[in-house]
Amino acid sequence: MLTSRRIFETVAIEDVQDAVRAAGHQAEIAEHDSGRRTLACATENAKYAVQFYPNEGHASNRFGALRFVAWFTADQSDVEFANAFNAKFRFASVVAQDDCYELQHDVVAIGVTHDYLRLCTEQWATSVDDFIDYEGPDEEV
Repeated sequence: MLTSRRIFETVAIEDVQDAVRAAGHQAEIAEHDSGRRTLACATENAKYAVQFYPNEGHASNRFGALRFVAWFTADQSDVEFANAFNAKFRFASVVAQDDCYELQHDVVAIGVTHDYLRLCTEQWATSVDDFIDYEGPDEEV
């Protein structure tokens, strides 16, 4: 069992899975043909993934960085919308793709605790909700 005060030199996927679940989210390990694993996660409002870096960490299940990421479909994404969101919100950033928006948040996981990972997950959920609720840049009067 993890303790909230344990400091990770690097994290394993299971460490992050425990922290995501402690934040009240679903988290299942997803195996990919490439040999990489991710976490397939969900809140009440959205599905998201946690990706693990560096790539060579997959062989030993030891990672120093995480990437929370969610994709939101759109008929056509708008760079102005994405830039306005990024200017207003601090913890996550959005990129406009051809047919979707990619919301992302990177976390350095070296020297962190289980509680820190849980708090990062909670902040990520807030960022997801902020993006879902965001209506775009204010109209000029």
